[in-house]
Amino acid sequence: MKAELKKCPVCGAEIASNAKACPSCGAKQKRPFYKKWWFWVVIVLLIGSAGGGGTGNGAKTESGSVSSVQRETQTEMPAPEPEPKAEKYEIIGDVVMERDMFSTTLTGVLKNNSGRDYNYLQISFNMYDADGNLIDTAFDNINNLSDGGTWKFKAIGLSSDNAASWELEDITGW
Repeated sequence: MKAELKKCPVCGAEIASNAKACPSCGAKQKRPFYKKWWFWVVIVLLIGSAGGGGTGNGAKTESGSVSSVQRETQTEMPAPEPEPKAEKYEIIGDVVMERDMFSTTLTGVLKNNSGRDYNYLQISFNMYDADGNLIDTAFDNINNLSDGGTWKFKAIGLSSDNAASWELEDITGW
């Protein structure tokens, strides 16, 4: 097998690509940095720190990594069955969508089953066109909804008559 040849950068003589020195002039041949051991150690450390790094502030993120010990524990112990929760809020009856040339309005009745009074409550709906594309969000809010109280909401979105369907997005309050 014939060794690949390269030119000596000092004298220009052809030498073997793996030669440590030029046989003609004796000049030492430098290896490219990517062929040195320390380069690969740095690369492995960078990849390890990027892949295994966290948030750096001790906060746990939803997409954070799980150690192998935690992973084994998670797979060995089955998750407990969740207890059924009473819904904090209940939409009573149907939500009616009305469209005009300037807006789309969703009306309905919400009951507060949370066990507490709210100083502020907001309801939001996502609205979609006939192709299922999100086109708008409709909102309404109220002050002072007591526990067990009902609220006749009227969520208004600024989309015109092209809203075809809706979905309850969120109910927030304090």
